[in-house]
Amino acid sequence: MKTESSISPQQIVIEVSGDKTEVVLCENIALIDRDGEAIYQYDTYRVSARNRTGLLRDVEMHFADWITYAKGETSKADLTIANRSDIVDKLKSAVHDNKTYLARTSLTVAQNTAQIQRLSRQNTRLIRYLLQMFDRAE
Repeated sequence: MKTESSISPQQIVIEVSGDKTEVVLCENIALIDRDGEAIYQYDTYRVSARNRTGLLRDVEMHFADWITYAKGETSKADLTIANRSDIVDKLKSAVHDNKTYLARTSLTVAQNTAQIQRLSRQNTRLIRYLLQMFDRAE
């Protein structure tokens, strides 16, 4: 939603009221002059989320994903179906990578360490991705 204010908006605001949490996102922030008065124009989006430790950091790190989600929130069902396919593909890839790793019998310490780091990063990304999906579905 297009918004105007005489006060510079924050890009991300977490609003908590009782058990309800909303993430307010602002983008396309522009300072304009209207008859000698400084006015900020920007687009505002609101997304309901589960309040949790690290929510602000998560939104900061994945701002583009949150904006994309907020813009398409009206079609949550379509988003869920599209993301289900993506999640399944990523999970299958992780299972394949783990099976391949476990099938190898002679690895050097360096190869072993590198593979463990790759698999750990891959699993961390999948866990974060799933957590975001649960947050958005609430």
